[in-house]
Amino acid sequence: MAVGVGLLGIYLHYTQFTGDLITSAVAFAPMLMAVALIGLLLALIVRAWWVVGIGAVVVLVGLLTQAPLYFSATSGPGEFTVMQLNLDQGRADLGELADTVAREEVDVLTVTEVTPAAWGRLEASPIAAALPYSVAYPAVAGNGGAVLSRYPISDQRRLDGFWLPNLRVVVEVPGRRPIAVYGIHVMPPYPDTADQWRRELEELSTVLSAETGPVIAAGDFNATYDHRQYRQLMVTSEGRPAMTDAAEGTGAGMVRTYPADKWFPPLLAIDHVLSRGGPEPVYFASFEVPGTDHYGVIARFRGLPTRR
Repeated sequence: MAVGVGLLGIYLHYTQFTGDLITSAVAFAPMLMAVALIGLLLALIVRAWWVVGIGAVVVLVGLLTQAPLYFSATSGPGEFTVMQLNLDQGRADLGELADTVAREEVDVLTVTEVTPAAWGRLEASPIAAALPYSVAYPAVAGNGGAVLSRYPISDQRRLDGFWLPNLRVVVEVPGRRPIAVYGIHVMPPYPDTADQWRRELEELSTVLSAETGPVIAAGDFNATYDHRQYRQLMVTSEGRPAMTDAAEGTGAGMVRTYPADKWFPPLLAIDHVLSRGGPEPVYFASFEVPGTDHYGVIARFRGLPTRR
């Protein structure tokens, strides 16, 4: 039974189906795969050799599904820092967030679930002084979003076809090529429908594939590495190279960010930072801010293309 649970986890990792129940279950695929190890150990104890053989194969395949997140030699100093935080309907401690922005010398901050009241507090905080250029769509409940930058923003738009604000801005870093930065918030598959979630990830893949220059996408994707639809973002499309997940690119592993407001540690890695076209991730980690149900994530990049 334990080996069978692990096999179910592998199936969920690779499945293309997006039913509401299956899509939610996929987020827990690594935990299901880990159960196979218990089955393998029990089979060894009772010398059930045929179960040992099957269990060993299941454990090995399960490890291979997660291996890309843990094996990378990319590291070193960064020259551009991006931070993402879900404010949990504006309840996050913005004072703590301001301290983190200053300490980490953040260049771009993307925030989701920005309420009008939270945006007012943010504009009055040291964050606005450190990151004076911004694009914001504050709204009630969890329906707002914003991108704040240390450098001038030369272009901005809200993406069509998304329920929540998904933003694109062009950041003008001195001496570097303009960088398209996306603030992402994909509709969750639960309690809403997985069909909308799938359509938004597919549309996001199309939008990112159309970018011809340096691009960074940060946000609450409401998807884990085990969702096939999320991994499609890291697939070469239309002759352009794939996006790089900062967790995978740096070997940071499964950086879990949700839920952050429980007595137990976060279980799911649904906040991500992706890049392509020059920016190479050299560091990726999570950080805690009181008041929100998400951990934030921070990514550092090197290799920003210079202006020609």
